[in-house]
Amino acid sequence: MDTISTISTLAALTGTAFFLWILYGAFLIVADSEKRWKKRYGNRLIMSRSERARLDKAYSEREQNKKG
Repeated sequence: MDTISTISTLAALTGTAFFLWILYGAFLIVADSEKRWKKRYGNRLIMSRSERARLDKAYSEREQNKKG
């Protein structure tokens, strides 16, 4: 292998590693967001404003009870 091929291969590997690192970070953000959503709203994906307000209030009360 000549020098240019080696540099090109290393650049491609570096780019791939960076891309995978960005994807992993996005996966962690989405997973954490989904975990917080399920903790707060359960399995509901579609809800009315009043139901969301009721669930928010219940969640805040649970959190206050946990704190003491």
